[in-house]
Amino acid sequence: MSRHEPDLVAVRELPPGRREPTAESVARTWHAISRHRVAVHPVRRTRWLAPVAAAATVVALAVGGAVVLAPGRPTPVPAAPNPQEVMARLIEQAGHVPAEPVPPGMLLYRRSEGPEGWQEVRETWFDGQTALPLRLRVDGVDRPVDAPYPPGSTAEENRRVAAAGGSWYFPTPRWLADLPTDPAVLRARLDEEIGSYTGPGPVDPEAHLTNHLLTTFATAEPRLSPQARVAFYEVIADLDGLVAREVVVDGHRYQAVGQREPAGELLTALLFDPASGRVVGEYHEYAERGARVPSTPARFPPGTAGASSYLLWTFAVVPGTDQPG
Repeated sequence: MSRHEPDLVAVRELPPGRREPTAESVARTWHAISRHRVAVHPVRRTRWLAPVAAAATVVALAVGGAVVLAPGRPTPVPAAPNPQEVMARLIEQAGHVPAEPVPPGMLLYRRSEGPEGWQEVRETWFDGQTALPLRLRVDGVDRPVDAPYPPGSTAEENRRVAAAGGSWYFPTPRWLADLPTDPAVLRARLDEEIGSYTGPGPVDPEAHLTNHLLTTFATAEPRLSPQARVAFYEVIADLDGLVAREVVVDGHRYQAVGQREPAGELLTALLFDPASGRVVGEYHEYAERGARVPSTPARFPPGTAGASSYLLWTFAVVPGTDQPG
């Protein structure tokens, strides 16, 4: 929008006796500003498969029903959008989101980034055919990739799982291709796979399925077919106890949909980009100031109970572990 727009010029040059613009001028100016705001945020189609907003904000603030991440502010409980309405819109979009396959010999790169000073910048290179991590870099420093993943497993066990076709933890191309597109059948398969892994303790798939799906989407997201994406979103929409938030990070609006952990203290949600229909990260929120989160203490710094945080993902298909970083 040009500063020479006639209505803006008219407002600036109002004579001394006429200090208020007319209602007609205000309306025209508002519509011009609205058109400008839409125009300056085009959706870019590149080999980068999900946007990352600059991570300069840290604590959630409820403003107009949205969670706005802003530095150094307390966190009131935000007004919540209706999760079923949010998922209905995302389901409608899901059938039009194209898959981005990883060809043989190529790798899937993921960068995870959250609020500056709160979250590490984690870069992971995954084998495109096994979904196993080949390289992990945290804040620019390489870390071992053979650590137990998931907890309680071994690298050898993980390789066997991937060779056998993959799983919700290691969504190989074969596993993704075999996914049922009927949401009821997909839900039954997820319950069986997740329920068969107990790790350090029993897992109830119904209790916080969105928490487990974060693991799947963290490597499968760009490779999901439109049909599989629709089925996943329909499974999420049918979950009990769904909670939704509108999350604003540096002016970008996202929709968080998830479930509280069984103790009710921590909300773990998938973070959706309503513009693209993709899952672009994860969102976490304490239920109450002073709440204790025993399962994920590292996600928030000490003394920040009542706060919210997020991770945004960026994906790219790359030829080797030396790219793009």
